[in-house]
Amino acid sequence: MIHEGQKTFRSQVAYVDLVAVLIVSALIIVIANSPAAAAVFAALGVAWVALTLRSAIKVTDYGF
Repeated sequence: MIHEGQKTFRSQVAYVDLVAVLIVSALIIVIANSPAAAAVFAALGVAWVALTLRSAIKVTDYGF
């Protein structure tokens, strides 16, 4: 939701993705007993979250 006066909008999906990456990484360690695989998955997941957070919708006088 964009509020009056707000200039940018960032989706909350990135934060949900981050939590999912952390949970799956922990499950990989517990179930598969593979910290290396969990580290690779976590690194890729954090990179994805960073790219998602970087994207935004900017609102200007000319539109979106």
